[in-house]
Amino acid sequence: KKVSFSSGCSGNLQGISRLVEGMPIQEVIKRLKGISCGGKDTSCPDQLARALAQFAAE
Repeated sequence: KKVSFSSGCSGNLQGISRLVEGMPIQEVIKRLKGISCGGKDTSCPDQLARALAQFAAE
């Protein structure tokens, strides 16, 4: 389905959105889970994976 973000680096987020669009949820989670950014324990891709995992669990 379609993916959109509310904040973050616009170019990177547009790229992530286009890459994962139409991909099975579990595949997106597998590819994006655990990516860190700028010394943080998480990133925009990791947050997407977390949100999708929560969605899939419901």
